[in-house]
Amino acid sequence: MRLQQEEGRPGRNNSRSTDGPMLETGGSGENTTANVAVVGNAPSRQLTLFDGISTIVSLMVGSGIFTTAGEVQSEVGSPGLALVLWLVTGLLALTGALCYAELGTMIPGSGGEAQYLQRGIGRLAVYLFNWTSIMLLKPGTVALLAVATSRYILMMIALLLGEWAISEQKELFGLGSSSSEWVVCGVAVGFVLLVTLLSAASTKWSNRIQGVLTFGKIGALGLVILSGFYYMIFRDSSIVRANLGRPFDGTKVEFKTLAGALNGGLWAFEGWNNLNIVAGDLVKPAVNLPLAIWSSMALVLSLYLLTLLGYYAVIPAAQVAISTTIGIDFGREVFGQFGAVLMPLLIAASTFGSALSSMVTSSEIIVLAAGEKQIPAVFGRVSRHSGTAANAYIMQGVLAAVLVMFSGNKALLAMYTVPSWIFYGLCVFVLLKLRWTEPKAARPYRVFLSTPVLFLAACCWLLVTGFIASMLHVGLSFGVVLLGVPLYYLSEHFISKSAVKKELAMKESTEAKSPLMQDKP
Repeated sequence: MRLQQEEGRPGRNNSRSTDGPMLETGGSGENTTANVAVVGNAPSRQLTLFDGISTIVSLMVGSGIFTTAGEVQSEVGSPGLALVLWLVTGLLALTGALCYAELGTMIPGSGGEAQYLQRGIGRLAVYLFNWTSIMLLKPGTVALLAVATSRYILMMIALLLGEWAISEQKELFGLGSSSSEWVVCGVAVGFVLLVTLLSAASTKWSNRIQGVLTFGKIGALGLVILSGFYYMIFRDSSIVRANLGRPFDGTKVEFKTLAGALNGGLWAFEGWNNLNIVAGDLVKPAVNLPLAIWSSMALVLSLYLLTLLGYYAVIPAAQVAISTTIGIDFGREVFGQFGAVLMPLLIAASTFGSALSSMVTSSEIIVLAAGEKQIPAVFGRVSRHSGTAANAYIMQGVLAAVLVMFSGNKALLAMYTVPSWIFYGLCVFVLLKLRWTEPKAARPYRVFLSTPVLFLAACCWLLVTGFIASMLHVGLSFGVVLLGVPLYYLSEHFISKSAVKKELAMKESTEAKSPLMQDKP
């Protein structure tokens, strides 16, 4: 992306804090300061309520509803409990978003978690958050989206090849056997490479591609909802009666499977925290921030539940449970061969566009980290040819490719979800701490005390169940987070040492010049 220049150093953004923490940007795929007009030294607020709602919705609606519906159904065993679980995960995301609304109106500005952790805990927490974002969360997002794109494109190709490929597709394209999972991973790495190249080549064209591909997610959701209800009312209502007539038949509730189902649901609602990252740009944030959160969360939750009802109106629950590309199953059942091609194209457009957006936003964190000397400066350099942070994109691309090849979808979800909710929980802990230490601070929006308490309890439960359900992968993600602790102190040591050397050099230079100045007549 094209980064503003500050005091001759590329990649430093004038809207960012320079006192230590690295601030993350929103997931819109553009520098968040690009939409802000600057008057004097202060940015004018230009994001309206509608802008805030559209920001959250566009960032939340990505691959989750198209990739994890089958996993959730498989884990819980019944459509009824699956729908309840989707509702619970949506309400949990809403609870967290409302806590963030209080933090965002109390601590105004664009910075999100970095600001809150800096205010309530300190530099180490900010460093760990951004370290984890760079090494795991941002590349993990790109990896998950690339795998989803790969699955849908491969299945579409299989369908286009004809009946022979259809009979062989599960083994050929990694939808069943472990050996052929490498085919899905290999193609996903190709998509990661393409996302990296597009982002590094031109921010302008990357943003334009994202804008066009946004229609994919809108088209896919609308098609499932409208055609699902049409199918149920005018063509065949037997499937929806079988699925939802006795919705809780076949329910299975186990500790480990429930954790996996929650991870799948929560992945679909990721993005609820992103409006706080640009809260400083909202017009009347005290009013519009909580209102945008309420409105967007209600809209996304409604869209998801309607989409799920569309699935259950057309596809038997047993088939939903084994499907990793439910959009194709739906399209083929409703529209035949045409739908089996149209749906994966729309969904792949949605997931690929979301991957582009995530790649672009991650680069700013890397550039700022390099500017603060917390990672090697080479990763923060701006290309003279493209004007983008090419090295930052390459770094994220390599990490995403490693994560793609590392494990399957469930493992990636576990490695991604658990660290995310560690930092969400820490931010809500900051809210409770500030209630105690700064009781008289201005809080234009205030949630009931039970809201952050319930959210923290849910975070603890998710961490415990996540660790029990997938000890290896969650343990590795914890290891990545904890590795940031010695690296933080190491970077602080070198930063302090560099500052001392600079101060001594300046002092020696002053002392050397002093006698010469005194000898002048």
